[in-house]
Formats: sequence, C-alpha cells, structure tokens
Amino acid sequence: MRALGVALLLGGLVSGEVEGAFLQVKAAVHVHTDFSTGALGLEDVIKEARREGIDAVILSDNFLLRFEYGLFPLEGLVKKVVEKPSVLRAGVGRYLRAIEEAQARFPDVILIPGVEVIPYYYWSGSPFKGDLTLWNAQKNLLVVGLRHPEDYEGIPAIGNGQALLPRGPGLVRLALAAAAIVGGIVLLRSGRKREVRLTRFTLRVRTGYRLLGWTAHAVGVLLVLDAFASSAVTPYAGDLGIAPHQAVIDWVEARGGRALWSFPEARDFSRTPIGPLGTVTVRTERYPEALLQSRGYTGFGAVYPDTVTFTEPGRHWDQLLLEYAEGRRPRPAWAIGEVGYHGPPKPLSDALTVFLVSERSRTAILEALKEGRLYALRRPRDGHLVLEEFALGQEGAGGQATMGGELESNGARPLLLTLRIGASDGRGEPFTARLIRSGSVLDVLRGRTPFERTLRLDPPGAGKREFFRIEITQPHRLLSSPIFVRGRG
Repeated sequence: MRALGVALLLGGLVSGEVEGAFLQVKAAVHVHTDFSTGALGLEDVIKEARREGIDAVILSDNFLLRFEYGLFPLEGLVKKVVEKPSVLRAGVGRYLRAIEEAQARFPDVILIPGVEVIPYYYWSGSPFKGDLTLWNAQKNLLVVGLRHPEDYEGIPAIGNGQALLPRGPGLVRLALAAAAIVGGIVLLRSGRKREVRLTRFTLRVRTGYRLLGWTAHAVGVLLVLDAFASSAVTPYAGDLGIAPHQAVIDWVEARGGRALWSFPEARDFSRTPIGPLGTVTVRTERYPEALLQSRGYTGFGAVYPDTVTFTEPGRHWDQLLLEYAEGRRPRPAWAIGEVGYHGPPKPLSDALTVFLVSERSRTAILEALKEGRLYALRRPRDGHLVLEEFALGQEGAGGQATMGGELESNGARPLLLTLRIGASDGRGEPFTARLIRSGSVLDVLRGRTPFERTLRLDPPGAGKREFFRIEITQPHRLLSSPIFVRGRG
C-alpha cells in the first residue's frame, strides 16, 4: 500500500444501520409488475421484498410498449403495430391508485411509483431487402418521483400521442396534401366544353383531366389522414442523437421528478422472423457516451449483472464528475444499483441502492436520491458489505460532509476522511477497496470487517473543487456517491 502519511484508528463496529444522523434504507430500483411486463402483482412484489430484507421498492413499469412500422409514403395508415401491456394503456391514474392501495395494506415496505420510458426508437433498412432493423428500443430512462397523472401522461416519448398537432414529417405531409388537393381542383376546372351533335339531340362534353384531378384529390385526402394518424415523433427520421432523451429528462426534472439512465452498458440484440420477408433485427448498442452528452439527469444504472466500465477510475463517470467540479456541468449524477426485476427466479435483491435518510418514508428516499446520499451494491445471496460511514471533515473544524455532499475547506489543515465498513451478517469479511480522488486511484485498501480508518489528506487549493469516492471490488461491487470538497478562496 502506498504511504499516505495517514493516521490509523482501528476500533469496534457500531450499528450498520446508522451513519451519523441517517438511517440506511435498502431499495430495489427498476422493478416491473403485472401492470406491464412483470410476472408478479404489487402484493407479491412486496412479499418478495419482505422475504429478501428489502425496505423499499422503486417501481419502473413500462410507460408505453408500442412499436409500429409503416410503408412509405403512408406510414401512418399502412402499418403494423405491436403493443404490450403498459402503464399508459392501463391508465396512469389506475396505476398510481393501485400503488397507494397496496402501500396502505403493506406499510412496512415503501413503494415509490415510477415508469421505464422509451424516449425514441427508429427504423433502418427495408423488409423487402431483408435488413429491416429496429434501433434503440432499450436505450431507456427510468422516471420516478412525479406526483400527478398528467405529469406522466405528458412525457414526450415516441408513440405517446399527447400532441394533437403533427410535427416534423407530419407537416410535410400536410403541405403535400394541400398541394395535391389544390392541384386536383385546378385539374378539375381545366379543359373546355364542346358540343357533339347527334341525330336527335346535342351532347355538351367537357374535355380535360377529371380522372387525374379526382386522383390528386384522393391522394391529398390520404396524406391528410396519414399526417394525423402518425405519431408526433416519427420512427422514420433516423438517429436523432441525444435530443429525444434530453427532452424526456427536461420534462421530468422540471416537474420535480428524477430521470435515471437505465443499463447504459447492456447491449440488446435479437432477430424475429416476419414470414416470407425474412427477419426483423432488434438492436441497441451500449451507450455510455449518452450520459456525457445529456444534462440535468439524476443518476444512472451503475451496478447490475453485466460488465460495467463507465465507473472505472478516470473513465466516463469521473469525467462527468470533473465537469461538474470545474463548473462545466450544472449537476453531478449518482451511481445506482439497478436490478431490472421482472419476477422469479431472479432475486429482487440482485442489485441494491442503499439510501441515507432521516426517516423511513417515500419523501425522504426521493430527497436522498436527489442529493446523492446513497451507495450501490451487487448483493451476494449470503450477505453483503455495509458502508457504515464515508465522511469528510477538516482537522480543527466542525462539521462533516457525507456522500453527495460538499465540504468547504479552509487553509492548509489536513482533510480527515473517515471510512467504516461492516458486514450485514456481522461476520468478518475480507474486502478490497479503491479510494479515488478526482478520477485517480489514491490508495488500495485491504482489510476485514469490521473495519475503520481515518485518513489525513491534503486539502485542495484555493477555489479548486475535488471529489473523493470509494469503490469496493471484492468480495462484491459497491460504489459510493462522491463527496466534494472546495478550497475556500
């Protein structure tokens, strides 16, 4: 271990449920019920949570699971639609009432409403060429903390249909429709009349383009119907980049909700036969770069059953935190344990987010999520590590900052970083942890629970903001939120 000039203090273990004035509440984040694609109803999810010792469940039922593919140029009318159960189709009001009723019957497990949103998907290729591909159906956001049904109903996600007036390609179709209808009128009124004398009577005949005119009229009407049958956001515009996702983030956060990127490094790929036309490829590539391109969201899935590189020291997450520290980003983003639960046999506790709260309530958990008072962990079946304390103070000064907080340092007096690690079952558990300072590994710590250490560290320079975070790599992953420190000056 590299020498740090640290003072060691090894001592006994205090209760793993309290860090300072905070309680630790274990939550399962991203849980589906039978309102969408989950196998269990709300009551059964609660029973699973009880059985696995989980204090809170953040629900993430699918907001809307509707995919359509239409044939050009009448994509809104000539189309195939595939739709599965979702909150929007069941009714947002009904969904929220069901959660409140279940909460009243089972108050010991805190239920927090939320949805999983597909902001945008798009098509490439053609069924006639055998390369039709559906992109980004799993490039999703979790939305929690919205209070009113209309806040959910107005989420600007593809297929929602809340906008009554068509936009983008819809306006183009209306312009084409107007041109076709006006052209049809011109064609119908063109031509000339002439008389044809027969033996007993005379016929007046109009020559011109009546068939072509009526055809133009029909095309115009079809284009009008297609424009209003199309979604406000069309899946035929190609890759729109970060814009559709940023629109959802902005909508949610402006209404007091929390937007979380879901499984940013989980790749999705499958092929579905479509009869004589071949197959449809469904594809979502990993998208860690989207987390750097977007702004204003609360957090992201960082601990889940897949390979995650985003949180490696010096990589994307540290880049994001440095942008915030340097004033180039309006807020940091927190690492979440994301379970993606649809039902057994997967354990509900496969990945957990532990919130530091002043009381066991929905409001307190959402506040902790906003402020970053949390850590994420991957839970083995036979117990897990507990981050009992991770706090930063300064020698000779009162007060400390904990996860998600910020300390203002004054002068050259050393910082005091306190770390306490325990085990949920009270046993002695060996572990390996990395202490990270502003993206660089400051030290590798190895020990056995119960563990306590206080480190004396150099403060940042005047006017400079830095951050510290802890990552446990063995026996399982555990990620803390960062603690920021700013030098006064």
